[in-house]
Amino acid sequence: MTVGQRANAAHATGNDLPVDLRLRSFFEPQVEQLGMQAHERNGGVFAGGANNVGEGSLWALQLSESCLVVAHEVVLTSEFSLEEESPSSLCVASISQAGVPLCPVTPPPQLRREENIAVFDQGGRSVNRLRPRDSFNSVAACVLPGYFDGMRVRYGSAVARRAHGLMSVPGGVRLGGSEPYVRAALRSVGSVRSGSVQTRRMLAEKVEGAIALLAVEDYEAARAFDLQGCVDAARLTAQVRCLVEADPAHAPTVDQLAELLGVSRARLCATFKQETGEAVGAFATRKRMELACRLLDDPRLSVAQVAAATGYQHQSSFAEAFRRTTGKTPRQWRCGDNVRVVCESSQKDRAFVPQPSS
Repeated sequence: MTVGQRANAAHATGNDLPVDLRLRSFFEPQVEQLGMQAHERNGGVFAGGANNVGEGSLWALQLSESCLVVAHEVVLTSEFSLEEESPSSLCVASISQAGVPLCPVTPPPQLRREENIAVFDQGGRSVNRLRPRDSFNSVAACVLPGYFDGMRVRYGSAVARRAHGLMSVPGGVRLGGSEPYVRAALRSVGSVRSGSVQTRRMLAEKVEGAIALLAVEDYEAARAFDLQGCVDAARLTAQVRCLVEADPAHAPTVDQLAELLGVSRARLCATFKQETGEAVGAFATRKRMELACRLLDDPRLSVAQVAAATGYQHQSSFAEAFRRTTGKTPRQWRCGDNVRVVCESSQKDRAFVPQPSS
């Protein structure tokens, strides 16, 4: 039985998980063959379990119609063959050393024990032999070809075409360049277990920024399309996004960003404003307040705890900054019927929201 047939069978038996059928093939074989039990949790899919082969856990969250993020941790006690079949798609993953040989990539001479950044097209059928006592840990963003149409809105046609082109080049493990930015984005994906609208939007931005960075790294390809100037600007903008979004509560200042990226403050500010229509400082503040909005939605956290978690030493300073951005105090935001102005984006940034079954 193919993966698609297994997915349809599961759907027919009432396993109505909040993930489209065509995206389930990115995690369903692991769940089924390792004997995990999958169920809906916080808007995503959580699976866990143990059998005579080993034990593991998995978390999957659909971010859009064509994008899924999935994190898993598996430790085997005996040798095991994993069969997978998935549609053609771009996979950007942070993978443990033991997991890299299972991917269609050419590994470098030396690998990190954890968090090796691999980029590859994972379409087709594969059978991999997994060794016992190895830890197979990964966090991955899997996107279908239709995903790149959406990238045109935020990053332009040149970067979207280049991102789509990543599917047609040999898979590999990235070293240097955008590697730390992509790793930070995937680390954020692996650290959450919530499927709220705000979380989906935050993760969607991180994934898109990471893919954009990878897409603009190949300067030779950019020259071939006579897009060097566009790619330079897009690369700088994507790097700013990743550096800020990796930790909005403690994002670098504009001067620090310029120093980190090796450009003048004037060029950084002018380029970012031209590409996005928003000043660097305003973007950083907005991301910080979006984080505050998500934290305020958690009733277990006090306003003082939210202030500290968003990098403010004094609650009064946080409250004033929050009021300037949203027009409400943190308590008004938490208690009222809020129009989430700070966390609303244009249509291009809207997160996927599972629809109730009819």
